Amino acid sequence: MKKIGLLAASVALALTGCGGSDSNSGSGNTAQVEATDAVIKAIDGYLVDAEVYVDRNKNGIADSGEKLSALTDAKGEVTISAADTQFPVIIRAIAGKTYDTDKGGRLTQTVEMTAEAGSKVVTPFTTLAAIENLSLPELASKLNLPEEVISGDYVASKADTDVAQEAKKAHAVARSLTLELGSTISESQGESDKLITKSNDIITVVDTAINNGDELDDVLISFDDSGSASQIPMPPTVKEHFTGKTFYSVSTNESYFKREGLVTATFTDTEVHDLDDNGKVIKEWPITYTTNGFKGGDGLDEVIYMSDAFTMVVTSDNDMIFYTETNIDNGFTAQAATETMFKGKTLYHLWDDSSNSKARPTFVTLKFDATENVVNVTEDGETRQQDWSISDAGQMIIKGVMDGDDWVIQPTTLINDDFTVFYEGTSNESIPYFFTDNQDLAVSLYDEWYSLAQ
Repeated sequence: MKKIGLLAASVALALTGCGGSDSNSGSGNTAQVEATDAVIKAIDGYLVDAEVYVDRNKNGIADSGEKLSALTDAKGEVTISAADTQFPVIIRAIAGKTYDTDKGGRLTQTVEMTAEAGSKVVTPFTTLAAIENLSLPELASKLNLPEEVISGDYVASKADTDVAQEAKKAHAVARSLTLELGSTISESQGESDKLITKSNDIITVVDTAINNGDELDDVLISFDDSGSASQIPMPPTVKEHFTGKTFYSVSTNESYFKREGLVTATFTDTEVHDLDDNGKVIKEWPITYTTNGFKGGDGLDEVIYMSDAFTMVVTSDNDMIFYTETNIDNGFTAQAATETMFKGKTLYHLWDDSSNSKARPTFVTLKFDATENVVNVTEDGETRQQDWSISDAGQMIIKGVMDGDDWVIQPTTLINDDFTVFYEGTSNESIPYFFTDNQDLAVSLYDEWYSLAQ
């Protein structure tokens, strides 16, 4: 398993020194208090469907044998057994699987957070305290934030008029700090000591937002390439993402695609209006938005991936629909493939390999050699090595991989930090194919789609 987001050794050192012994209690009271089960809450906003690990060996690593069977629920909560309350807890918020009630869609980067034994919450603040080997009162002092706020459920505390402003500030700092915890997972040990400085930089920008009268629930801080902190737009909720917009959509299922073609869908806050290729009304249906999707006449359509470039939605009958605001009325816009897009990289691809209207989610790993034009293609546990090349037309060709036939795919201009969209063959009026180098995201999206399709 991965080490937690910055420096597992620092976390292990901090947690080993916290809550693990009563030898320094000084009370002289030797009466034993019977432990009871405890409810732990994972918070950035509330983290739903996150994995939970009890760090019984206190090494700061989410070891597979320490994973609980339960995920966090819709309130970000999970119950820890009485026996496990004496150990630190690690939360893994997983790309493509976990979603944050602050935001729409599932997370696109895996983040791990931890808290010492006995804590009722696992947050960016408890994680930072562990990494820096600080108690929460010490961290609160360094950040000039109220200890009673950052040590608890600061989301719920926003409803408490006595501490509402402090809780909103803490929430804004926490959601911004989470971006740094996620981005530092693969960084070196030397980066971890910069987190206190970055946290104070975040607080400076949040204070500016307060002075400007900004709504703190809409404040998110990020760092540019030069290391300067500035406010960026908050990710939208599902409702905000769709309402008032027109999307071009196609099914990723061959049968549905041939039957329905391109559908133009316009969303209001209460309805969806669908038009076919010829601009004729297919249907108008009422809609109710949820945290992770929307309900229409046929049931829940679940948003499993959401971005400015495109969105993936699994319908109640398990068809995955591709939505984009980019006009694809005349097909996708191609870009030329180059060898540097592939050499030395491992890409993950998911698509619907069904020959009928019943979805058949499929997943393949493509591991490209760094020097030669060969690729190891792994599907259903079987690996084959194939030759590949780039055609004069800028298409990627993997030799003989399709039951002896070549697989010809073309990258499009629909690309973001997570995915590049391809189409197959020579016609750009095609089903979209998704490729990413983010293994956690790809596996989790595939698992979610596969589970819905069973």
